[in-house]
Amino acid sequence: MESIAIINELKIERIFNEWKINIILYLESISFTIEDNLSIYESSFNIKNLQKFKLLSSFKSMNELADFFLNENNKIEIEKNNKDLNLIIISNKTNIENIKLLIHEKNKLCEEIIEKLIEEIKNIKLENKKLNEKLIKLENEIENEKKTKEFNDLINENRIQQIENLNNKNKIQLTHCNLKEINSFNPHNNESNINSILSFPSGNLISVSSDRSIKIYDNNFNIIQDIKNAHYYPILNCEIKNENIFATCSFNIKIWIKNIEKKIQKIVIYIK
Repeated sequence: MESIAIINELKIERIFNEWKINIILYLESISFTIEDNLSIYESSFNIKNLQKFKLLSSFKSMNELADFFLNENNKIEIEKNNKDLNLIIISNKTNIENIKLLIHEKNKLCEEIIEKLIEEIKNIKLENKKLNEKLIKLENEIENEKKTKEFNDLINENRIQQIENLNNKNKIQLTHCNLKEINSFNPHNNESNINSILSFPSGNLISVSSDRSIKIYDNNFNIIQDIKNAHYYPILNCEIKNENIFATCSFNIKIWIKNIEKKIQKIVIYIK
């Protein structure tokens, strides 16, 4: 049995015979997911509606309810009926009622999600085909760390030259009178370049750097996820597909996806 504490929620995992049981207790609801090698079942209940299951009649708080599910002495029974399951937790205390909840099958929904995800991944792969060809050429040119540093220096020089050419062409005179700095911070290694920073549809930001890390920020510029050593070489660019999928490139391409808890999970596709 394993339990993971998350902000405002508690996730509990238990193994019963061939079944894997996940229970998530939120502030005002509780969610169940039960799966074996063939089927997945899930249901969610709001605290206000749990009364009809007599689930809260013996519990004074969510912490006490969490302790009930964490108690390994409580027995578990599972009754399978067509496309439904009855999850029965039998308490070893006489003053606490046993819990019996109906969990519904979700195989069809799961298949639809997987099909949509596969289609999204195929589209991303097609869109990055040309970029992948360029990166393969760069990988052959860069053989060691010295060449990598020379390449980064060249990128910086090109950026400065591009800005100067743009200013000369449009006769733009930049002054500080109309600009005001509202925030300044360096979340990456001080000796590394930040090569790309983009915005998700939600307003959250993502930045990639030569220090090989990926950082994601909320609307207040607080780091909400830090993925270190995301690539073997410096990360050169980042492209956002939508709120849940994005790709990063070094001398290969990696595609990332948010899991059900809205956290970036490990790479789902690796394009060499």
